[in-house]
Amino acid sequence: MRTQGSLITWNAERGFGFIRTHDSGIEVFVHISEFPRSGRTPQVGETLHFEIASARDGRKQAKAIAFDTPSSGADLTLARIERTPAPRMPSASAPAPRDPSGHRRNARRKPRRESAGLLSRIVVGTLLLGGAVFGYEKFAARQAATVDMTQAPIIENTIAPAIAPAIAPAATREYVCDGREHCTQMGSCAEAKWFIRHCPNTKMDGDGDGIPCEQQLCG
Repeated sequence: MRTQGSLITWNAERGFGFIRTHDSGIEVFVHISEFPRSGRTPQVGETLHFEIASARDGRKQAKAIAFDTPSSGADLTLARIERTPAPRMPSASAPAPRDPSGHRRNARRKPRRESAGLLSRIVVGTLLLGGAVFGYEKFAARQAATVDMTQAPIIENTIAPAIAPAIAPAATREYVCDGREHCTQMGSCAEAKWFIRHCPNTKMDGDGDGIPCEQQLCG
């Protein structure tokens, strides 16, 4: 049988206290384990509903306790939840939203416009790069031609001595190494010089100064 009573003492640190019944005025022991597990702390003076049972030591003990009224309205009043409505997804048949100027914005065309703009930038960049490469090739070719023209006299001066022997006078090409070795066998100083330069075993430059027959022909 359930009865009512008021909490007259409460030890929060040890978790127990006493209730005085309203009908008979007896004091009943109560433990924190008999209260609802709502996290609410029992307050001295508040009304409680409970059942009375006998403990092992014979004294009366309150069981299955329930609070009569909340200590404050906040215990039983749920906080109002402000819900923000979820954005509605536009359907396929719904008209496109309008901007402040009254024109409809077509969301489907925006990616196409972005793609077209990107493609145009790529094309322009490619053309600019091709023009730069073409201009550089023209500049390099012109520089090469300029270098060739400035180097022509140097090349000519370098090559001319190398090909000079090939265009020597006809008189020089008439000499032949025919076994003659002495100055008495030469017809001129030029012939003697040719022989000591081109023919082996000649005996016309005794002092080795490169001038043959100094006493006979080249003196």
